Amino acid sequence: MHRAMDMFSDLRQFAEAKVWAEEWERTKDSEAVSVPSAGRSPGQVGPVSQSLVQRQAEWNEEMKDFQAAADMYLQVMAALHACV
Repeated sequence: MHRAMDMFSDLRQFAEAKVWAEEWERTKDSEAVSVPSAGRSPGQVGPVSQSLVQRQAEWNEEMKDFQAAADMYLQVMAALHACV
């Protein structure tokens, strides 16, 4: 799983990585608990998706797209705050 995320991130294919991460989290959760999304609301993302958003934010920062980077960092912080 981590190797695939690294590959997608290195290739800057964040949309494909997000689809893959969400599918992996959905199937992983439904195997552990027989309820799809394992208690998460449809708007919540899992830790793999959060990591992906953080990687994309870092890349946007490197590209000097500070507005996009800030928006993504805020998404990560909101997700972390929701977990607490």
